[in-house]
Amino acid sequence: MHLVILHHGLWGNSAHMEPVARHLKEYCSAAPTTTSTTAPTATSTAAPTAGPAGSSADFPHAANGSNEVVVVADGGDSAPSPASVSSDAKTNASAAVPAAAVTISGDLAILNISTSSGTLTYDGIDVCGDRCVETALAYVKEVSGTSNAVDRISLIGYSLGGLIVRYAAGKLFASGLFDTVRPVNFITIATPHLGSYVLAPTTGAHVYNVLQEAALVRVGKQFLLKDSFTDEISVPILLAMSDPALCFYQALAQFKNRALLANMRNDLTVPFATAAIERTDLFAHRNPVQVSPDVYPSIVVPSPTDPPVSDPWTLRQIGFVSLLGALSPVLVALWLALVPLGLTTLSVRARMRTSELVYDSDWLRSAPRLLAPEDPKQESCESVAKLGPDSQHDWMARTLNALGWRKVFVSIKFTNAHAAIVQRRGAPEESKDVLVYLAKEVFLQE
Repeated sequence: MHLVILHHGLWGNSAHMEPVARHLKEYCSAAPTTTSTTAPTATSTAAPTAGPAGSSADFPHAANGSNEVVVVADGGDSAPSPASVSSDAKTNASAAVPAAAVTISGDLAILNISTSSGTLTYDGIDVCGDRCVETALAYVKEVSGTSNAVDRISLIGYSLGGLIVRYAAGKLFASGLFDTVRPVNFITIATPHLGSYVLAPTTGAHVYNVLQEAALVRVGKQFLLKDSFTDEISVPILLAMSDPALCFYQALAQFKNRALLANMRNDLTVPFATAAIERTDLFAHRNPVQVSPDVYPSIVVPSPTDPPVSDPWTLRQIGFVSLLGALSPVLVALWLALVPLGLTTLSVRARMRTSELVYDSDWLRSAPRLLAPEDPKQESCESVAKLGPDSQHDWMARTLNALGWRKVFVSIKFTNAHAAIVQRRGAPEESKDVLVYLAKEVFLQE
C-alpha cells in the first residue's frame, strides 16, 4: 500500500492539502475511493498517549487492500487535535476533532493529518514532526499483516510542511522503518528550506526579522536560525537537518525521487531562492520560458538568453491598485491597530502552551552520526553555527543540493502564488496545471 500522509503547516489545516490528495487520487490510482474519518478524540488539556492513534477505531479502513506510503505535509489554520501526540510532544489542545482521515484509492492510502493545525504550528518543526511520525507509525502498525500493509513511503510537504516532513523523514529513518518500507518520493511545495531570514542590510529587513521572531514564537526562531535544537545538538534545527552526518540528511538520500516546486514570482510568503534551495534568484536576469505552453503553462525554466520582461497590467490589476491606493489610509490604520493585536494575542497563547512542551530528543541518542565529527572533509553543523547567516545559508544550499533534486519552477499570475500553487484561496483556473504536473510528471509511481 502506498500511504499518503497529508500534513499542513503554518496557520494551516488539513483542507489545504485536499487538492493535492484529489490530484493524486485522480492521476495516480484508478480504483474506487472510500473515505473514513478517525474517531473523534475526547477534549483534553493533557498529553494523550499513542494508544488511541493505533486503534482500529482510528483507522476503520486499515484492512482494505494495497502497498506504498506517501507522507504529505502543508504550510498552515484549523482546530487542533490532541490525537497521536506523545507525552514527549504534548499540547494543550482544547477541541475534540478527528486525528486524521484515511482515504483508500487504488493502492494509495491518503492519511490527512490534523494534529498540528492553526497556532499549534507555532510549537516548532520538531514537535509537529513528532506528531506526524507518531500518527504515521501508528497507521503502519495498524495495517501490518493485512492486505493494506505498507511497503513503500513517499512524503510531500507544502510550505512549513516541507520542513516538518524533512524532520519526520529523519525520525522515521532512525526508527528503522526504511528497513522494511521503501522510500520513493520526497516532494516539497513552496517550502522555505533555507529559512526565512532576510539578509538585506536594511531597516525594513531588520524589522521584518524581529517581528517574525516575536510573532511566530518557537517556529519563528527556527525560521531565523536562532533556535537551539537539543542539548546534544545545540545548533539551529535547519542546520542540523542539513548536516550530511545526521539522520535527517541521510533519510533524504534514501528516497529514489527528490523534487521541489518553487514559485518564481508572486510568492509573498516563501521567496523563490529559499524554496528552490538557491542562493540567488535564477529569474532575476532571465525571462521565464514555458516548458509546455499547451499542457502545463505554469511550469517554466529560465531563458538562457532573454532578459526578464514585465507583463502588461490588466484592467483588473489597474482597478485593484487604484482601489487599494484610495483606501490605503484606512487600511494602514486598521492594519497597525488590529494585526499586531491579533498576532500578540496568538503569540501569548502559544508561548503559554510551548512553555509546557516536553521535547522528545531521546531518540537521537539511538541515531548516531554517520560521519565522525572530526572528519576534516566534512563541515559539521556545529562549526557552521558559529558563522554568520550568509555563510550558514550558503552551507545549507550546498549540502542539500549535493543530494540532487528535480527542481520545478512555477509561474502563476496571481496576487499570492503561495496559496495558488496548491489551489487555495480562489486560485485562478489557469494555475490548476501545477498539481496535474505534480501528480503526472513529478510523483513517481512504483
